[in-house]
Amino acid sequence: MPGLETAAEVARNKLGAKGLQRRAELMAVARDLLLNEGVDNVVLRQVAAAANVKLGHLQYYFPTRDDLLEALFCEAWEGDEATIHEGASAEDLESIISNLLVGWAGDRGRIYLVLTLRSFHDQRFYELKRRIYFKFYDEMVVLLKKIHPDRSRPELLRKAKIFTSLLDGAMFQMHSGGEDEVRRQTTRFHSDLKDAAMMLVLN
Repeated sequence: MPGLETAAEVARNKLGAKGLQRRAELMAVARDLLLNEGVDNVVLRQVAAAANVKLGHLQYYFPTRDDLLEALFCEAWEGDEATIHEGASAEDLESIISNLLVGWAGDRGRIYLVLTLRSFHDQRFYELKRRIYFKFYDEMVVLLKKIHPDRSRPELLRKAKIFTSLLDGAMFQMHSGGEDEVRRQTTRFHSDLKDAAMMLVLN
């Protein structure tokens, strides 16, 4: 993940194709535990048991629980980064915004909420959240510059931050209830949020 230089990224860069595949499989197990049973159940012994591997095997890829959590948080960011890179024009913008809203209303948003909560009392995750958000701003500025080539970076950065605040607020509201309520909120507000976001970035 260029620009973040996390421990998770450094470790990942040392693996070959087979190691990367195994790492991804272990992360999928941990992600399921996080989303279905909560962050308190993302404990290395439980992840190893769920993945049917020895603890030492898991620790080869993720020496500590925080290393594993960091990898999951970085993976969520990579989903956003890929979404932003899906298009390069105003015509693509509506689809990008819609996909970001879907991601933040879904599993990616739930993972970001865990990161936010961890960042309140853990310096490592505070720094990670800060770097992810600044990278998100930078990527949005690059996208917005294609739509508004005459605008200055400070002006585009302000738009990117307001847009991110809109996503943040939607994420917290949509996830403030049970699964059925989240579904209802997402369906009810998606169109209005998309329209508000489009108005913000196009004007």
